[in-house]
Amino acid sequence: MLNQLFQQFRLSTTVFHRSLVCDNWQTDTSGSGHLNFHFVFQGHCYLHLPDGTVHPLHQGDFVLFPTDSAHRLTAMADKEQLDATSPQFQAYAVQDAIQGSTGLTCGFFELNDDRHLVLMQALPECVICRKSDTDLSLTLALDLLLQEATTGRELTVLARCAELFFVLLLRQLLSSNNEQLSLMTALQHQRLGPVLTALYQDPGYAWTVEQMAERACMSRSAFFEHFRLLLGEPPQSYLTRLRLQQAKQLLQQGMSVMAVAEKAGYQAEEAFAKAFKRQFGYGPGQARKRG
Repeated sequence: MLNQLFQQFRLSTTVFHRSLVCDNWQTDTSGSGHLNFHFVFQGHCYLHLPDGTVHPLHQGDFVLFPTDSAHRLTAMADKEQLDATSPQFQAYAVQDAIQGSTGLTCGFFELNDDRHLVLMQALPECVICRKSDTDLSLTLALDLLLQEATTGRELTVLARCAELFFVLLLRQLLSSNNEQLSLMTALQHQRLGPVLTALYQDPGYAWTVEQMAERACMSRSAFFEHFRLLLGEPPQSYLTRLRLQQAKQLLQQGMSVMAVAEKAGYQAEEAFAKAFKRQFGYGPGQARKRG
């Protein structure tokens, strides 16, 4: 199944930043709609996520945001201290070799197939790959990426190194997660694949099981059973989970609770808030504040 997926895979990579950053700096590259990534090729920094967690990053660490979720990369671990200052993002050439600086490469991946984008939405919102924890193939790819980021001149070559690492990382992530393997199998299914793609593209639509079955050219009972067998739950509960997951991301990006509730297919904000809290353990307002 993975071999079939990668045969169909068409990936383009853009590296838009490679430099040294110093002093009190921060950056957030979310909002483009692409699969963002950061690679630390020198020094260290801190990754701040909307849930309040802070992750130290060191030389050789790679961070991927499959769904373009909000984040901050900063020079400081303390959020209060960070918010109390006026950070600046001053970039210097790698050749400057500034003492105590952080080497940072930023870019994004683009996929050519809606089914592949669906797979990205099934991955964690943030994937941190530490050089110290990777297997041999990923370690070798990171070494290549590290060398090119440090000494290479052409960003296009650096982008190809990042591309190789991404494919290897994706293979590891998909092969180690049964839920994602099930989704990948369903996406390859001749009849269920188009239905799943439509659900991910417009989860707020008032989908009924009958409409899904019609799109799949199957009877309602046959569709229901195929969906449940491949994805482990009924279509409507899967759709609810999908709606709330996407709603969480929109809230973290700053969209109002009312607007997100409407986009998620809820006519009443109160019903949306109850469903959201049941899914995540906290309300949509808190999710928005975290973002």
